[in-house]
Amino acid sequence: MKPWRNVTRNCLLAILLLLAGAGGFPAVAQESERIAAVINDDIISIRDLEERMKMAIISSRLDNSPDVRRRLIPQLLRKLIEEKLQLQEATRRGIHVLDNEIG
Repeated sequence: MKPWRNVTRNCLLAILLLLAGAGGFPAVAQESERIAAVINDDIISIRDLEERMKMAIISSRLDNSPDVRRRLIPQLLRKLIEEKLQLQEATRRGIHVLDNEIG
């Protein structure tokens, strides 16, 4: 019985450590994983939209202001939706592109 007691104690300790370490993170993870759009069986998360926004602001050298971000959201979301639809259609048609074919 003693070996099982040690295993049980160690498992409980590991679970407690994991829970203690994850204390503040669930709310952050939930916020960034919220759904921005649903495209058939696929989703675009808030995180996807935020990453695209960062890329657009940096590459276009735009001001990272609330007004600019507010104007970009609908455009970027529409573009992400179009990309998902194109990928879904390519998959439906059996079109596969290898990395070395992209140039």
